[in-house]
Formats: sequence, structure tokens, C-alpha cells
Amino acid sequence: MFTFFAMLRNGLHGLSNHLYNLLCSHVSGILILGLYEFNPKPTGVHFTVLNGHPISQQLLHPFCEHLIFFFCVCVYFLATFSERVELDTFHQPCILTPEKGNIHEVSAVFGPAAFLDILAPPYDDKAGRPCHYYRACSSLDGVSWDRDERSESPDWWLMEIPQPSTFWCGGQAYFGPCVTL
Repeated sequence: MFTFFAMLRNGLHGLSNHLYNLLCSHVSGILILGLYEFNPKPTGVHFTVLNGHPISQQLLHPFCEHLIFFFCVCVYFLATFSERVELDTFHQPCILTPEKGNIHEVSAVFGPAAFLDILAPPYDDKAGRPCHYYRACSSLDGVSWDRDERSESPDWWLMEIPQPSTFWCGGQAYFGPCVTL
């Protein structure tokens, strides 16, 4: 699946993940990518917070997982900042993998910018390949960090959130020649 992103000056495509490989090819302007990875420490267990108290995901009954968002229970993951990459028209494509840069944010801070995403395989909620969005938190109480503070800290908590209302994505059928990778 090919996705073209156009961003206005100071535009931000917030923290999101891709469960499989991604190739980000810069087209125009200057982009800054913040790259992060899931961090298995201290135990690799994902936490759910109910009324401010962490609960191990392993202790939840499978039926409860379907009610998580209904009851406003927050799902957190520990992540580690990997690197900040600045892309311009002279850079090679940036390759992100399930192990490297899987969680990332893209910003266009110096003016409008555009890039091409190549996802293989594409998102598919029914096939278990959804896109998740996150808010960075300093602790399990849901207090957010701003981007500058996050870049200084190697480890931080991600709270899963719905797709931001400022992000819109539409589709168009591709009628060009066959593409093989």
C-alpha cells in the first residue's frame, strides 16, 4: 500500500506504529522523524490502569479486553527513544522495521513537506494489523510530556489513544503499472 502524506508547516503526524516494515521516502520539504521502539523492561508486561492503579494485562479476563475502551481504561506500553532523523531531498529513504523505529512521529517544522509511505502488508483491522496511536506520558497517571522533554528521556510510557481528529486519511485506487518489490 502506498500512502502520500502532505503536511503544512508545523504539521505533526503524531505517535503511531506500524506492525510490519515501512519505507518512508521523502518527496519535498524537510521532515523530522522521532523514532522509538517498544521496550520489554521491566517485565515486558503491558499495563492497564483502572482508577489510577496498574493492573497486569495478564490478569485481565479475555472478555474484559473488549470492554477496555468502553470503561475508559487506559492501556500503556513502555517505549525507548531511539533517534531523531532529519530528512530532506538529499536523503535516502528511511527504512523502519518491526524492531527499529516501529513507533514514530513525523513533523514538518520548517515549512510544508510531503513524503511517501510504502507499507507491506497494509493495515487491516480484521487481519490483526491495525494502526495504533499514542500519547507519551511521564508515568502511569497519564501526565503528558512535551516533545522536547521526551527527546531527553530514553524510556517513557505510551498511552494508546483513538486516531487524532487532526489526522485525516483518504484512499484512491491505483491504476498504474504493476509494482513488484
